Amino acid sequence: MENEALLREAYDVFVTGDLERLLEVFHPDAQYVNPPEAVEGGTRQGEAELRQIWINVHELFELDSVEVFELRQVPAGALTHVRFRGRGRGSGVPVDVEQYHVVELHDGRITRLAWFTQREDALAAAGL
Repeated sequence: MENEALLREAYDVFVTGDLERLLEVFHPDAQYVNPPEAVEGGTRQGEAELRQIWINVHELFELDSVEVFELRQVPAGALTHVRFRGRGRGSGVPVDVEQYHVVELHDGRITRLAWFTQREDALAAAGL
């Protein structure tokens, strides 16, 4: 897949919390779409909103790793299945979350990332 290295880097950088590098991977007007069941559901757009949502995540969780189970090209761009592991910052409670992402890319940058908790929803959003 043409953008596999870029996507893998984006996941790794997200886990480390290097938000400046992560913003370089995303287009300045990129959209980040949270499902309705997310703590902060809805769409965020642009660098300021993306930065804030990522700051919020890193304030709540200390992420240790990301595992990419699947990464493939689809009509909408790319479909990924990932697993984040870490712990709650305040509670120390282990976090083990699997998500499905539909990622759109243009000119080597992410223009839209929508995440889902259910594979079927991600497949539908990916045009499959």
